Amino acid sequence: MGKIIKTTLKKVTIIMNVYVFKTSVKKRDLKLLKPILDKLLVNTEWNFDFEDCDNILRIQSGSNISNMVCTCLTESGYVCVELD
Repeated sequence: MGKIIKTTLKKVTIIMNVYVFKTSVKKRDLKLLKPILDKLLVNTEWNFDFEDCDNILRIQSGSNISNMVCTCLTESGYVCVELD
């Protein structure tokens, strides 16, 4: 007979940060970028605001993803600048 293991999970608070980037990504580019960003940005929420003249990318994440995102987009041929 196997052992019964009882565990109690404590309440965990995860602090989420919002990162905002000015990009040159266009709406038509999203079909290509979505799978890349979904794979890169696991456990995050992200979206583009194409109504903003700066094509804003907002990412909600529990870890610092700024360099990773900027590197990914610039290597893909886009401008990506984190805004303060």
